[in-house]
Amino acid sequence: MMGIGVCGYFIPRIADGILDDLEANAVSIALGDKRQVFVSVDATHVEKNIVLEVVRICKEKYGIPEGTVHINATHTHTAPFNNLADANPLTKQYSDMLVLKLVDAVKFAIDDEKPARLGFGKSYAPNIGFCR
Repeated sequence: MMGIGVCGYFIPRIADGILDDLEANAVSIALGDKRQVFVSVDATHVEKNIVLEVVRICKEKYGIPEGTVHINATHTHTAPFNNLADANPLTKQYSDMLVLKLVDAVKFAIDDEKPARLGFGKSYAPNIGFCR
């Protein structure tokens, strides 16, 4: 969305082009009648009012209980501000769209559930990360 403020630095930045698309990815894990849906969205953060609205709509439209949809941000510094209560009309418009896209991602993840096995392991990966 051209002209919208971009998060992540200490100076104002305005979107003037698109280098890479932003993504939201979701996976639904179910065991019997219990389900948890995990959503990852390219954003610096996701405002609480957006999370609450996604959860509300998922419950209203699809009967998905509260406490079973979990949303996290990748913490990219090249995504727009998001806040349903923002006074900036572009931020409000983007936030409204983001809510609907996240609700869609939840529904698609549930519809795409397939039998699977879940496991875990432990290994070491030296020199792969660091604290700044």
